[in-house]
Amino acid sequence: MIRIRPHWCLVIAMFCPAVLGLAGGADAALINSYPSQITVTTSSALSGLFAGSQLVDGSGFGGSAPNFTDADSDGVPEHGNGVTGMHWLSLKADVAGQWVAFDLGQSWQLDTMRIWNYNQGSWQLRSVQSAKLYYSTAVDPDETDPSGWTQLVGPNTGGAFTLARATGAADYDDVIDLAFGGATARHVLIDVQTNYGSDSDGVGLSEVQFYNVPEPATLSLLALPAIALIRRRRR
Repeated sequence: MIRIRPHWCLVIAMFCPAVLGLAGGADAALINSYPSQITVTTSSALSGLFAGSQLVDGSGFGGSAPNFTDADSDGVPEHGNGVTGMHWLSLKADVAGQWVAFDLGQSWQLDTMRIWNYNQGSWQLRSVQSAKLYYSTAVDPDETDPSGWTQLVGPNTGGAFTLARATGAADYDDVIDLAFGGATARHVLIDVQTNYGSDSDGVGLSEVQFYNVPEPATLSLLALPAIALIRRRRR
């Protein structure tokens, strides 16, 4: 039997978080490709500029895909605050009836959905405040009927999630990361409940990214340096 001394546990943690059950968002892989393979459908749009199709293509970031500008090196690209970077804005009525749905093109084991809320200048009242999240593996689910989907249950009334309001800054990277915990999904639905303003403001988002759970083979490769060190120690 191999006995691992306590200080070798630290080595394992450094090289392979999964060994200690710490695998998660940091090791997850970005699903979005550029140009995007994800299809976006929305309940309504104020105009073609805000139709939602660019929510997943990175066009609100600085730099060039996949190396978007990350000035503070925190692993999160900064999003601008100009109107052309606000990629979904609904009609200015009935905020609680608005939704946006994503077809990922195939089923994935989702780790995280990362959201940049509506960040236009002084119009952050349009940010999504409360939303229910659903997912599905069906080929063509009905976005208007959440009963045909599986709800990702949040902490608030009815299982809703609260999304932090955008800052309006030109280097906005205070993102909302929502964990799916490895749920298998091809489609994701954001069912808006409230915004930070009123129905007359409409509701919208700036950018969305999806991350899948790391493949087992990837985790095995991460473990190799730690295992090699342990074997060398035994010799």
